[in-house]
Amino acid sequence: GVATPHLKNNYTKQLARFLCDNADLVTIREEYSALQLEEAGVKLGNFQVLADPAFGIDPVWDTQPGEEILRNEGIPVGTTPLVGICFRHQYWSWTDEQFDAYAKKVAMLCDWVIATLGVELVFIPNCTYGVDTPNEDDRVASQRIFHYMQYQSQAYLIDRKSVV
Repeated sequence: GVATPHLKNNYTKQLARFLCDNADLVTIREEYSALQLEEAGVKLGNFQVLADPAFGIDPVWDTQPGEEILRNEGIPVGTTPLVGICFRHQYWSWTDEQFDAYAKKVAMLCDWVIATLGVELVFIPNCTYGVDTPNEDDRVASQRIFHYMQYQSQAYLIDRKSVV
């Protein structure tokens, strides 16, 4: 399941056309990606929009590895319920002003969740790299949201670089 940002570079467009046109099947996670690939000249005959494959993974009932990660990040385990949040900056389609507006709204939602449910929040990054732009790294988006929160003392940022 591929998510495709706006393809700007002609070489990238050529590479996308070559890879997708020579694949038996290409799965994408949303219609937006199909539009981006179509704009790049990719033939969409072998495409299917599917849910993120992560939703098909069997749950893991052993909490020990996750608790260890949290402890290593300085996040207390077992005292207050934790709610995880991951926010992805769509830098390929949002202006800085749009992202800032979303960050403020998400911060308000985070504060509401903390105040209403009596929980603490953990910002969990999905992507922790900055190949083309720092905005590739979800920790940057988390930090911006965290900056706008009122209840920062009840929220944690996972800062380590993820290795998958």
